[in-house]
Amino acid sequence: MFNPSQLDLMLTILSTIAAIASAILFLPQLFKSFRTKMTSDTSLFLFIISFLGSVFWLGFGIILMLQGRLGASINLIWQNSFVGIIVFVLLSYKLLHMYKAKKLNISEAQFCHQLNLKSHNKNK
Repeated sequence: MFNPSQLDLMLTILSTIAAIASAILFLPQLFKSFRTKMTSDTSLFLFIISFLGSVFWLGFGIILMLQGRLGASINLIWQNSFVGIIVFVLLSYKLLHMYKAKKLNISEAQFCHQLNLKSHNKNK
């Protein structure tokens, strides 16, 4: 039905589209968290698991590259590096809010609300 070069092209196209979709998956949450300064409505475990998944997929991509399978490894490496960085930023932001809230002996939601009030008062 398809010759090997056609299959390779289709696999490259599909893996590139999948990599782009996966890479931009967390961007809306990143923008929303920084815009609203709210992290209390996000899941810590989602970020931890996503970050670990990115690290393991990145390792898998590096192993494929070392085996000489560049086509498959390139998308895995750039996509999981990008996702890993975004998720690391989100995870760090959430942990920072959790730490500061605990230090003030208030909930993360209360801390985020205070941040929003300070930001709103600065903009007046």
